[in-house]
Amino acid sequence: MSCSKLLKINVPSTSVASSPTNVVDVWNNCQTIYTNKKRLQRGFSGDVFLGEETTVDEEGNESTTAVVFKIINKRKHFEAELIALTSVGVHPNVVTMRTEADADKSMWNGFPVSIANANVLILDYYAGGDLLEYVHARGNVYRGVVSLLQFRKMCKSLLNGLIHCQKHGIYHRDIKLENIFLGSDDPTKLAIGDFGLASNTPRGIECCGTLGYMSPEAVAQGFDENGYDHELSDVWSLGVLLFSLIFVARPYEEPVARGERWCQKLVNGEWETNDWLQVLCKQQYKLFWRSHYRTGRNKNVYLDRLWGNDKKYPYMKDLRNFFEDMFAPIGQRKTFAELLTHPFLSGNKMSEKKKWIQKNQKRQYRVDASVRFTTTVR
Repeated sequence: MSCSKLLKINVPSTSVASSPTNVVDVWNNCQTIYTNKKRLQRGFSGDVFLGEETTVDEEGNESTTAVVFKIINKRKHFEAELIALTSVGVHPNVVTMRTEADADKSMWNGFPVSIANANVLILDYYAGGDLLEYVHARGNVYRGVVSLLQFRKMCKSLLNGLIHCQKHGIYHRDIKLENIFLGSDDPTKLAIGDFGLASNTPRGIECCGTLGYMSPEAVAQGFDENGYDHELSDVWSLGVLLFSLIFVARPYEEPVARGERWCQKLVNGEWETNDWLQVLCKQQYKLFWRSHYRTGRNKNVYLDRLWGNDKKYPYMKDLRNFFEDMFAPIGQRKTFAELLTHPFLSGNKMSEKKKWIQKNQKRQYRVDASVRFTTTVR
């Protein structure tokens, strides 16, 4: 269902994410008209609509921009997202908030949902959709979703965005494919969004996030009276996201899909010898990678190269170490800043595969030259 009702709301033309403004009460010789177009998504905590922001200046000139209306039912989630987006401000790898509307709900009667007790955020629109949609639309199980070069750029984009959030005291706590947005069809231009579960404290004891992405310490909260580290927990979640993206497989599931029962087993202390999550927690990485290779070879090009091909694909060793640093125990897990300087992400170095190809080309050239020289002498 869509609605074309004009929402005439007076806002200052200088309204930006760093200084959210009540969209009803302010007038600054500039009128903004918000038009609701269609519903994009219906979620547990609210609804998301696509709309347009038309700004008319005092000379009568109009400019139109696509925006997103995020209607959040739960005040707790609204406040968490508002604080997070206000704190981080503007960054190319974080969703930008244009303003927030927590005021006269009579101005919003045109929406086909009840928002009597809701709160509204107006965000930039990301035409490429979320990363999960991109994977489903373009993903190829064998060839993977993106190339290795694109994957490196995506890692850097996400790490830069998360480091920026951390510098401003914001920890996401719900990193997953659905919460990463693309500004266009280029998968390397990513923005982190959906800060409804974000926290502005470095540690916590609350179990929150999405099962399947949550770190072991977040699932088994309460094992430490001091709580768990939010950044390191986000590092684990990022590892799950990136692993799923490059290998088109989950890092800790057993060969036979068993849903998310691992979370309940973790809480209850029920372990089995072949649980991949237990293998990760015990740092038995050789067994972990070998298991993935055995179950995934001939299904995914990168899983095909996981085991025993380091001479032909030397970059796979760095890729394995990259994930091992994200899935390490808490005391040894790398931070976002440390991951950004990882050898796998070194952008100023020639790819290992290209080096291997050039090395073999030079070797072949020397052999050919030797043959030509011998023939000439004879």
